[in-house]
Amino acid sequence: MTLAAFWKAVVPTALGLVTLLISWVATGDLSTGELRIAGAALLTSIAVYAVPNIASSPFLKAIVPSFLALVAVFISAVESGQLTEVDVRTALAGLLTSAVVYVVRNESQPILER
Repeated sequence: MTLAAFWKAVVPTALGLVTLLISWVATGDLSTGELRIAGAALLTSIAVYAVPNIASSPFLKAIVPSFLALVAVFISAVESGQLTEVDVRTALAGLLTSAVVYVVRNESQPILER
């Protein structure tokens, strides 16, 4: 198995670490919330890796980050009884991560095919 098989799974963790780094550079401090984001990104990467690459369904792995983010938002909204700004940011982060995961090609896809 080559490194190309892991690219889609690496995306969520890479985005989480970039977010963590930007926050640390901007504030000079790491909060518990930022570390939770990095942990969630790592778990999302594991979930993306667990979904098989299927050439006929290139969107399959891309659905995972959005689905996990929406589940987290739903659970948070049910617990608190309201939809917060953090919930909206979580949903947007999931959608953006899904878009980036979709753009990264599957190992089985030729470079010029999309």
